[in-house]
Amino acid sequence: MNVIQYPSENPAMLFKSLALLFTLTMLAGCGGGLPPETSTAPPAVQQAIRVKALAIERTAIEPREVARQLFNWAEAQYPQYFPVHVSTKTFEPFLYRYYPATGIYLGLAIRGDSSFPDGVYVMGGEFGSSPLFAGAASSFMTPTDTNAEASTSAVSNGCYDLAFFDTQGARSEVIYEWDGDPRNSIKVTRTVGGETDFEGSRVREMSVVVNQSGGSFGTGPSWSSDTTETHWLRRYGQADLSFYGYKGSGTYNADLSKGSLPDRLNYRQTWSPAYVDKRYSLKPGQSLSVTEKIDASNETIRPDGSTLPLDISLSTTKTVTFVGEERLSVQAGTYLTCKYQIDQSQTRTFEWILLGKGILLKSYYIDLTTGNIGNSRVAKSIVLNGQPL
Repeated sequence: MNVIQYPSENPAMLFKSLALLFTLTMLAGCGGGLPPETSTAPPAVQQAIRVKALAIERTAIEPREVARQLFNWAEAQYPQYFPVHVSTKTFEPFLYRYYPATGIYLGLAIRGDSSFPDGVYVMGGEFGSSPLFAGAASSFMTPTDTNAEASTSAVSNGCYDLAFFDTQGARSEVIYEWDGDPRNSIKVTRTVGGETDFEGSRVREMSVVVNQSGGSFGTGPSWSSDTTETHWLRRYGQADLSFYGYKGSGTYNADLSKGSLPDRLNYRQTWSPAYVDKRYSLKPGQSLSVTEKIDASNETIRPDGSTLPLDISLSTTKTVTFVGEERLSVQAGTYLTCKYQIDQSQTRTFEWILLGKGILLKSYYIDLTTGNIGNSRVAKSIVLNGQPL
């Protein structure tokens, strides 16, 4: 669940007011353009934002990407109103950003109705407490279609079966031993759902259920956690997969021996823009470097009812290398695998993927500063669409 902190209004009242977002009158076609840098009064800002929104909407780019580019532009051009980069949040039918330093909301309605037509809105601070509709988002900048990076003609290297992610009802269930301790167990169950809409993008929905238990903290207590997630992704051709985001909820009990009540967790993560994973077409020895931009909202609810919210935005860069094929023996059996190496900041991760199925059989990472090895997983059993492998 995405935890949204509102200043004073409740969600319904706030977003019925969010129609505020810009009464932008379109700049005249004869020599219009952005107002001078010195013209930063609210009406001029509203007008400039509308021009950009109108330009973006004339493209065929997905609404969530339109919103991201529009919001980022507004932050860069008018930091006195939209200071610092904040994460994009969702409250149907809006994508929006809230800037607590100025008390201003900037949003885009993408599935509006007669009360709130699709378009751009602004509210709060110097823009006033009443919502102003900016107009349809469509001629100032030409946005980049980030999904153009995804290719329908890339050739698969055979390591993954991306058709799995496009087959409603497809299911995999894998049980892992974690960190070499038989007390530590992770069960991951993936079930592919139907097509749906995610923030204006047509995607495939997938359920991921993770059940963990263990006692690897020396003489420390045993623990358990159970989470249920919904992932949104989209397959392109044989070898490209775009990830849009996921949300999840679950429980974590740090000391089962005491019968204590568990913490409850709610979290949500989105990629802005969608992250296109192209590792599925790499040949042995080839590498690719990719940067992911992530907005995440997390909330921990303690047994006493107190909450620990955390919202973050971050950018990470990693290099993925397809090392080659390798025969691997694990508790589940002996398999032909594809070995990948992922270098990211101060860690190096190795993954062995079941050839032709794309199922993780083994993984661990190395802390490059200390040489320590951690988070190892080894498959103990694998079931794909009801059949043991």
